[in-house]
Amino acid sequence: MRVVVIGAGVIGLSTALCIHERYHSVLQPLDIKVYADRFTPLTTTDVAAGLWQPYLSDPNNPQEADWSQQTFDYLLSHVHSPNAENLGLFLISGYNLFHEAIPDPSWKDTVLGFRKLTPRELDMFPDYGYGWFHTSLILEGKNYLQWLTERLTERGVKFFQRKVESFEEVAREGADVIVNCTGVWAGALQRDPLLQ
Repeated sequence: MRVVVIGAGVIGLSTALCIHERYHSVLQPLDIKVYADRFTPLTTTDVAAGLWQPYLSDPNNPQEADWSQQTFDYLLSHVHSPNAENLGLFLISGYNLFHEAIPDPSWKDTVLGFRKLTPRELDMFPDYGYGWFHTSLILEGKNYLQWLTERLTERGVKFFQRKVESFEEVAREGADVIVNCTGVWAGALQRDPLLQ
């Protein structure tokens, strides 16, 4: 099976690693390539940190809730490992503030220590009337990309710096599976004006 992942940000590299972990023992041979016009340190991920907290999620989508839970659990399993520093992974606690009461988020049982703010805490934020406190995880993008790149290299994944103009060009080269992980450029490659 020949797999090409297009894009080398956090989504592209983590997708390549997930594909390898899930299928390397059942699909022989499994040949994974990552194509990207930019690699670390020149990706969007390199200048971002990821706070685990679903923002634009659909609480009625069980698959999305499952993915969110799996991501949190995966990261949490590494937070006290020797890899945590290399990953740029750590726990972070904080407040979510609102002007008025809103329903609890669908992920309240995923994070650690979720609770509504006390009156004393709300006094610290006089412009707000409601809020939550919880502990979540933060992941430094540039560290995580380096960690992912090392893991993928150890597993025989090959990296190619090139700008892909179409899926057809990759398919002509023999790819059985093509995964578009180009982020904000996905619409240009897919030729879909609705992808922005």
